[in-house]
Amino acid sequence: MRGNAVFVATTLGGLFVIQPALAADMPVYKGPAPVTAPLFNWTGPYLGLHGGYGWGDKTWNLTVPIASFDAGADFSTNGWLGGAQIGFNYQIENWVWGLEADFSWSNIDGNRTTVAPNAEVADFSVGLDWLATITGRVGIAYDRSLFYIKGGAAWVREEYGFSSPTLGVAGSTHRTRGGWTVGAGWEWAYPENWTVRLEYNYMDFRTHRNLTLSGLGVVPAPPPDPSWDIEQQVHAVKFAINYRFATPATPIATRY
Repeated sequence: MRGNAVFVATTLGGLFVIQPALAADMPVYKGPAPVTAPLFNWTGPYLGLHGGYGWGDKTWNLTVPIASFDAGADFSTNGWLGGAQIGFNYQIENWVWGLEADFSWSNIDGNRTTVAPNAEVADFSVGLDWLATITGRVGIAYDRSLFYIKGGAAWVREEYGFSSPTLGVAGSTHRTRGGWTVGAGWEWAYPENWTVRLEYNYMDFRTHRNLTLSGLGVVPAPPPDPSWDIEQQVHAVKFAINYRFATPATPIATRY
């Protein structure tokens, strides 16, 4: 009886010693590496279209009176705009750096009728024919979502008008003016290289000094010709769609 017990104990002890050694020699099966969602990269050129709405403030400060008329004007401008943009992005980790140029046709305009203290009446008007910007962009990307700010140079083509039924005169002129712009926006990338964005721009075209209008030289007044200092600021909200000329994101296998 005692001999049987010793035999059983010896056998079990041998099994406990042999089992770890066998387990160490057995091959371990690893399944295929899991595939994660594609990591989107914003690097590459793009081209697109945009549309939006703009509004602003216009100030005419008279510097040389028109005969007996010596009043200026302050009024608002507003209207639609639309055009195209082209640019390039370069992504480093989560940071996206870019350069963009855009051009917008515009029907932003405004006018105001002013009555001077001496009861002379005049109508002031302005229309923005087009707007253009060249800006740098920097943003933070969260996969297909990009939040960014931008800033750079801006230009505007404007038409100015002045008329006075009491003076019996009218004049107008066109000017292309330069200024600066800042803005911010959010962009979302869809599959197949398309992105959409919503952004806000502020444009300041500073003060145009001593603007003169053609047609006012007939006013019976000594030289110099009547002139104004004109200030212009524009706010714009744009919705845009872009096509990226870049390779779509590809899935990445995670190793372990």
